Amino acid sequence: MTLLQGGATVGVAWLALRAHAAGELAAVHLTVLAVLALVSFEALGPLPAAARRLAEVRASARRLADLFDTPPPVAEPPSAAPLPFDEPLGVDITDLRVRHRADGPPALDGVSLRLPPGHRVVLLGASGSGKSTLIAARCGSSRTSAGASASAGGNCVTSRAPTPGARSPA
Repeated sequence: MTLLQGGATVGVAWLALRAHAAGELAAVHLTVLAVLALVSFEALGPLPAAARRLAEVRASARRLADLFDTPPPVAEPPSAAPLPFDEPLGVDITDLRVRHRADGPPALDGVSLRLPPGHRVVLLGASGSGKSTLIAARCGSSRTSAGASASAGGNCVTSRAPTPGARSPA
């Protein structure tokens, strides 16, 4: 690119000098034309790098198009399944203890909660205080090391006692 830029600048300057010598071009215009030829290549400088990147961008676009054409791994049902009970559920958690590691400190220790059917509760606390751990233990995705958790209401009754020596996934 630099050789082409230099050649164009020399060519424009040579033609401008001939026109100036013939009295057809003022000296100030000769300088402007030479500088214009020189700086006009600044806009073209990034084009070779852009052309190289174009191939990479096209390959990325093809991968994205393939991703968008892939069917989702789980299809949404056309409508929600009916709940297996007719009445609101209650929750009863007694002296719940959860450890993330068998030899680690308890993430929850002695937590109890009684929530009658139809009532609500808000779990508030700082990050790491055990809100998500309580829900995970209640839903069965985190094993309890002590305590009990039960739900009752309508036609649905579930109860989970602690699993002796249970270890929750970290």
